[in-house]
Amino acid sequence: MDTRKKIQETATELFMTYGIRTVTMDEIAKRLSVSKKTIYQEFKDKDELVSEVTKEMLEEDICVFHQLEGEAENILEHFYKVSKYMRTRFNKVNPSVLFDLERYHPKAYQLFKDFKEKHLKDTIRKTLEKGIELGYFRDDINPEILSVLRVDQMQLAFNISNFPMEKFNFGEVQGQIFDHFVHGILTDNGRKIYEQYIKQS
Repeated sequence: MDTRKKIQETATELFMTYGIRTVTMDEIAKRLSVSKKTIYQEFKDKDELVSEVTKEMLEEDICVFHQLEGEAENILEHFYKVSKYMRTRFNKVNPSVLFDLERYHPKAYQLFKDFKEKHLKDTIRKTLEKGIELGYFRDDINPEILSVLRVDQMQLAFNISNFPMEKFNFGEVQGQIFDHFVHGILTDNGRKIYEQYIKQS
């Protein structure tokens, strides 16, 4: 593994665990047992490093979404597997990460906003539309509106003033919010099938 890749992986681990703002370049260098100069030879500054870390994580999410879609037997299994993946993902993320991006790293935050608009909302909307066609989701829901709602729900869980870290598990918060969302859109038939996937997990 090359030096740049090692720096990115270590920075990702530290950022996701402790938040972005609290992790310094000195701490990243110390974890890698290299000089800070070595890091600056690969990345101009912390802002560039944060952007690269964010870009790689979002690209990984996109790849996983496509992979899960190809593996799923039907739209409900895909919906369930994506939610399971996101819970696992969020269990490893410090909730302050999104706030840190928005407040201190606008370029990286723009990458997240683009991902949210071009991938998350679009994927959710298409899934809802397909689920309605197949009779899994209620036909009186508006996929355009609920795709916006679902993405905003995901962001809501990052708000540590609502869900302080010392009181709530981040993955559990996301899971509870998602369960509330999905059970509100399922038809009776869809609920029976969906609950089978839950029992199998």
